[in-house]
Amino acid sequence: MESDIDVFKKLPQTLLMKMHYEVYQPIITYHPLFDHLSKTCHGFTLELCHNAMTEVAMMPGEELFNFGSEATYMCFVRLGRLAYEVGPLGGEDNEELDSGHWVCEPVLWARWQHRGTLQAVTPCKVANLDAARFQCLALRDAFTLKYLQLYAQLYFRKIIEVRCCAPDQEMWVSFDETQEIAQSAFTHLEWGSDAVRNHSSQKFAKMMQKSATRGLSRLLRETPFAHRPTRYFM
Repeated sequence: MESDIDVFKKLPQTLLMKMHYEVYQPIITYHPLFDHLSKTCHGFTLELCHNAMTEVAMMPGEELFNFGSEATYMCFVRLGRLAYEVGPLGGEDNEELDSGHWVCEPVLWARWQHRGTLQAVTPCKVANLDAARFQCLALRDAFTLKYLQLYAQLYFRKIIEVRCCAPDQEMWVSFDETQEIAQSAFTHLEWGSDAVRNHSSQKFAKMMQKSATRGLSRLLRETPFAHRPTRYFM
């Protein structure tokens, strides 16, 4: 692990940021949301890769998480293959993930308990995005926050629409559906418009103050951009 290597501790922060960006940006941009953010919010993506991403190495049989545990990370498969088993005892709806797949996106937008178990089938490397750090970084910039709020609104609407009866929303990995949501949020926000860029600093300050005590998932529901998710996602 990086934290166990002394030479990394001595590197300048600027160099570390560039290194983390080179390592993690190609992984997270498999996901259309982060692909959009990488192209339009370079500073945010750089901070995300440096401050919110970590990597874990796994051997066959090791579990990354198990059913019922509290989710704290969105996970991206970098190398190897993992098996996701739905429910406490697994079942017929099991799926496999390999390089380029992601899992547990809902933890970025709401409190989340895992709906299954993720276990390594081969030696693996998984990049984890810390949800709490992601939320803190998002709250620093009104421009980025507005886009993420609208994306979260459309994300929950789509899940409720097509997967409301399914137990495995954390395995909701359709690239085309996610691409549609990311592009729709980008379009409806009218990126670059005066209305977005002239966001009131006073209003944003109040939003920041709220977030410190209520958390981003609750804040999302209180903004005019957010569709209130069902209690299943809380």
